[in-house]
Amino acid sequence: MIRKFTLCVYTNALLVIILSLYLFVAPILLLAQDLSEPALSSGEVPRFAFRWHRTLSTDLEDWARQRVASGKAATLSVQDISGTEWPVFS
Repeated sequence: MIRKFTLCVYTNALLVIILSLYLFVAPILLLAQDLSEPALSSGEVPRFAFRWHRTLSTDLEDWARQRVASGKAATLSVQDISGTEWPVFS
């Protein structure tokens, strides 16, 4: 009985460590890597911009296709910023 309890404690501890690394440490390391990009200070396009674009464009593709198909944007005025530009920068 004690052996099963010990195995359960160690397994849970390992899962908590892995989960905390995935949720807390990995994003901090990725952000530090992105912010240390030399292209940010030289005026070039940073490498992470392509990664971000690839990730965001797949999320917005369905929305953009539905938006064009609905024809709603054609009825909006140019001054309607919330209806014309904000959805793109969701």
